[in-house]
Amino acid sequence: MIGFVAMAALLVALTMALLSRGSWWLRSASPGGELAAARPSNRLLATLLVFVLGVGGGGYVWLGAPRHLGLGPAAAAPDRLSSAQVSALADRLEQQLARQPDDAASWAVLARAHTALGRQAQAAAAFENAARRRPQDAGLLADHADFLARLNGPSLLGEPTRLVGRALEIDPRHAKALALAGAAAFDRQDYPAAVQYWERLAEVEQADPALVLQIRSRIDRARQLDASPARVGVTVTLAARLQGRVAPQDTVFIFARAADGGPDTPPLAVLRRRAADLPVRVTLDDSLAMSPGAKLSDATRVVVTARISRSGSALPGRGDLQGRAAPVPVGADGLRLEIDELLAP
Repeated sequence: MIGFVAMAALLVALTMALLSRGSWWLRSASPGGELAAARPSNRLLATLLVFVLGVGGGGYVWLGAPRHLGLGPAAAAPDRLSSAQVSALADRLEQQLARQPDDAASWAVLARAHTALGRQAQAAAAFENAARRRPQDAGLLADHADFLARLNGPSLLGEPTRLVGRALEIDPRHAKALALAGAAAFDRQDYPAAVQYWERLAEVEQADPALVLQIRSRIDRARQLDASPARVGVTVTLAARLQGRVAPQDTVFIFARAADGGPDTPPLAVLRRRAADLPVRVTLDDSLAMSPGAKLSDATRVVVTARISRSGSALPGRGDLQGRAAPVPVGADGLRLEIDELLAP
């Protein structure tokens, strides 16, 4: 089964532009400096239309159009096309691009097809080709950020955030870029910034009351977390002598347990990052609780631990690296924690 993420909005707009001979489709710079539009074959157009209707008819979840504002792994939409059909579409696009390599829109669709098929390297190359040809396309920048975020864990930290920033410089009212920017701010616990981005998004989307209601719910959550004193701010670093034992893609778990509990006590807050993010400053709060009945706000003092897992498992394993800070009161900020221990190899 194919997980279609963030595809339908782009493809619907693309196909409508094709059907109406939209001026932005298949444009390339002519020797005289004018833009000349080329038309794809009728068969390719029909294939794209079927693809769009298959995805759109099945429904999809954001991060494609801002219909949801969470950054966690999205549930896959019901699939209306087989992997063979999507692969055939990708083949047709590649043939088209062999003849018209400056066709940025087709590169963007090809990137989405490769994404749906799990071809990450090919999708990344297609996005790069599209981005080089349309560097001022806010929608393409947002889609590229979406793709990279999902490769990162998912996480919008780093290059995805930079791409979203560029998109908003080009179009400050771009809905998907605003949604992504808010999600990125929320993910790094910058709740005031998340509120600002999502307030702008609510204004842009005011014609859709149901969507605005969802956005308002996220704004309320960000404001609630910003006002809550139940948080611990910590900067996590890795000891220099252990640098060579870590790969960039290794998973970093940062968690807090009640200070009066044992090592097997369930964490009150858990956050996941990558080793490539270190050193990293994070804030643990109630939004990171594993259970509604065990939250940071339920404790007075906590012990914060950080562990680098090679396997990606949250449970400690041989060869993992770990660091633990002394107990601190809930509400503490500026805590520093160094990962400096090698668990029994």
